[in-house]
Amino acid sequence: MSRKYKITLLLLLLLGLLVYTAPRLLSVQEIQSELIGQAGEAMDAEIGMGQMRWVWTPLPHLTLLDATVTHRDYVLRLPETRIYPDWKALLAGRIDLGSISLVAPDLLLNPSFLSPTERQTPALGRTNVTITDGTVSIPSFAAGQVHVKKLALAGISVKIRNRFDHMAVSLRGSSSFAASLAVE
Repeated sequence: MSRKYKITLLLLLLLGLLVYTAPRLLSVQEIQSELIGQAGEAMDAEIGMGQMRWVWTPLPHLTLLDATVTHRDYVLRLPETRIYPDWKALLAGRIDLGSISLVAPDLLLNPSFLSPTERQTPALGRTNVTITDGTVSIPSFAAGQVHVKKLALAGISVKIRNRFDHMAVSLRGSSSFAASLAVE
């Protein structure tokens, strides 16, 4: 066998061994429970899970399937959620959220969400959030002299990028009253 072939084979074996032993080295269960706990605390809500699994490609992350977030002001159904850890913190021995990607989320806002009460904004820290193909529904309600018919927003794409000194938000979607909406 040629020397290049032997080196390539050895590298592939080492890579395979690393992928096989990495879940044990990283304590995946601890990371999963910590990330879910942090997400629930940040949203001040209960999180119900369907299926949860650790995915290694393209970047290692936690994937939640059929999750539901229940809050007094809203119900959020999440067919697929990808939670990426903050790798710098993980290498330093801490577990922090790096980014969250929500695929086709469905948000149902309760009328209490629109009431003029003071509410806490979710503490995202430096977590980046990406929403792809989301929907928002508000059922019809009456509050004082304000009467609102059912409102629906669809095809929502949101990117929230948190930095040390600023937050960048990009929002696009369509609604029942306009063909296209965009906010940068």
